[in-house]
Amino acid sequence: LGEMLAENHPGYGDVVTAIPEASSAATHAYAHRLGKPERELVKKSRHAVKRTFMAGETDNRRRLIDAKFDISPGVSGRKIDVVDDSFVCGNTGEILFGNMTERFGAKALHARSTAPKVVADCTRGVNMRSGDGKFLAIDEETGAVLSDEEMAVRIGATTMGFVELRELQEVIRQGGGNPNHYCYECFGGQGFGPLIRRAERPTIKEFVWPV
Repeated sequence: LGEMLAENHPGYGDVVTAIPEASSAATHAYAHRLGKPERELVKKSRHAVKRTFMAGETDNRRRLIDAKFDISPGVSGRKIDVVDDSFVCGNTGEILFGNMTERFGAKALHARSTAPKVVADCTRGVNMRSGDGKFLAIDEETGAVLSDEEMAVRIGATTMGFVELRELQEVIRQGGGNPNHYCYECFGGQGFGPLIRRAERPTIKEFVWPV
């Protein structure tokens, strides 16, 4: 996914960093494919709550997010490609990017996601969104899916880019999987409908990292 992101949606930064920790492997692949230096400019605070996503009311989540990350002074004056595994509600990105630019002086933040835009809740039980039910990619008044440029303004990034659904499915094929065995409803694609019985679920093949 990091390689796919680099090939089709590269950012314009001179250095790459991850929003830890789920995107770390993809960030490494992204930076390697583009030949950009990778730096640990954002770290999880040792006092961080693991899942601020599920921390109740919005104000409480925002307070926890603000304390969740330690930002390196090395962001000052830099143009940075910031890679995350997904942007769902936007709370984490909005606060983190605001701190990186306003408090630490980052020059530009090019947000990149290894997942497509999340545009719908999961009907199969995965906790996809905040208690207020808002998605970063959706206009609250019209219900329309926002453009990359509109999302960047909303989250405080210079630019945004996402792995597209067809690209995600291509990565699955490249890994030897069958894209038809996966649900894409939250990305605006085909869903599975009713819950599949356990015996019918596709098995997950063991993945061996290339040396």
